[in-house]
Amino acid sequence: MAYIKDSTVDNNTSLSQPGFVGGQPSISDYEPFVQRGFGPTFESLNSESLFYAGDYTETNLFESLKPIRINFGNFFLGTNYERFSRPILLIKDDHYVPASNAVGLSLIGRFINYPDFQSVDLDSDNYLQQTSLEIVEINDTDIFTVILRGLNNSKMTLLYPPSDQFAFVEGINLADEPTSATPQSVSARFLNAADDSTDNIASLAISNGGSGYPVNVGIPNVSPTGGTGTGLIVNIVTHATNDEVFNTVIVSEGQGYSNGDILTVPGGNNDATLTVTTDRTGQVADVTITSGAVTALSVGNLGTNTATGDLMEVTLGNGGKVKYRFVNGQTTYHNFTANLLVQIKTDVTHNYKVGDYIVVDHDIPANQILGAAGSADAKMDKGEHTRVDQDAIYFFYRDVSHAVWTNIPVFNSTMPKPKFVSTGGTGPLALATSDKINPTQMTITGSYNTIGQRLNPTFKAVKMTCASAWSIKESGSSTVTNVAANAEHIFRYYGDNDGFFQAQTQGGGSATLNWQYFVG
Repeated sequence: MAYIKDSTVDNNTSLSQPGFVGGQPSISDYEPFVQRGFGPTFESLNSESLFYAGDYTETNLFESLKPIRINFGNFFLGTNYERFSRPILLIKDDHYVPASNAVGLSLIGRFINYPDFQSVDLDSDNYLQQTSLEIVEINDTDIFTVILRGLNNSKMTLLYPPSDQFAFVEGINLADEPTSATPQSVSARFLNAADDSTDNIASLAISNGGSGYPVNVGIPNVSPTGGTGTGLIVNIVTHATNDEVFNTVIVSEGQGYSNGDILTVPGGNNDATLTVTTDRTGQVADVTITSGAVTALSVGNLGTNTATGDLMEVTLGNGGKVKYRFVNGQTTYHNFTANLLVQIKTDVTHNYKVGDYIVVDHDIPANQILGAAGSADAKMDKGEHTRVDQDAIYFFYRDVSHAVWTNIPVFNSTMPKPKFVSTGGTGPLALATSDKINPTQMTITGSYNTIGQRLNPTFKAVKMTCASAWSIKESGSSTVTNVAANAEHIFRYYGDNDGFFQAQTQGGGSATLNWQYFVG
């Protein structure tokens, strides 16, 4: 491995610096709160953009994730009080979560207990060990705020009123449909579940074995054609003595097939056919169109095996299409990418400034800050959601009960900024002194640490030394490099796995591994 002084290659491993929305020269120029004057619950909003500021695909999300302050006024008593809420931005292409005022969705329960049962599950998945975090606010000598970008596998749970409802999400070519007070009653096809599963084919029956297919062979990964869906893949087996299809095995169920679809098996004389039987059958939606828009949507027939959150589609008389969700009670939507601001507390003074990037050195802090994945501590509840657009949703986490939130007689009551770190009790704990941030040393033992150390990607290389003989596996490699006691080891890092390594002592026992960052 070349020493830095011997290298002429400049491996730029520093993160791209954020471009600030609106042209501000510094992230610190943004106000810490956005003041809003809307009503007592976010659910009263029909918003495509009221809380949205900037492009949520930008590197810098700070403006879009600023906490908001809600002012409440009591007309009769002439008093005001305020509440604070911090947004989590949930991104998912074509999420098809119904807007709060979606056609077909009942308003019952929205202003009573509905907001108390909305929640977000964040899957930390060792996020803090694999990601450098930008400090965007200094809150105290031992508290600072960072942006968490791209937490995958996040979920949002909503509690709908406990009745069968079809909630409109999208219409296509509805201008071609006639205006009529009489609804069109149309059979629906299943697209996917709330967890994005598209499995819906219960069985495939060979309705015609066809002819001209090779005898006594297995043919993998065949894509039958026809029907209302796409993506079905099967393995077929032909008859031992005849030139016909004898058996099929589903490899992938695809999406959107309807009960009774007749599919053609390609190959031979293209005349073998399969009949689809689906798990969900018989659902009918009653759709009313007025001037090219859906103005009423109701359950004509619920059908069988329907689950809350199912995304369904109907094709109307002139070819227009309507997508909707079937909802009833608690519904969890999966596979969002979450972006949020988090306050981190340290045991000692941190000495950071806005714009610094920090790296946490091992696996424990992620569970402390976000809560263990799948546990109650990881669930950010008591909030409201509002739709940004077809690809994003805001979830406003308030950290207070709905009763307190809407208790008008509580005057001049200011709720502190919500945060995801506490100093004790049942919540996530402050970072311990042993949970070093941007460390320049770590304790190594006679076995490799389970999760690789992450070096600060703002730099390009480190010089490592240890008083004991030790070994290192760099950047996720299985190759082991042995290093003598007190010898200098230069680690240059770059690429997708910037700065990952695992280390251990060679002779057992523990020792301190030190390193010094290089800039060039």
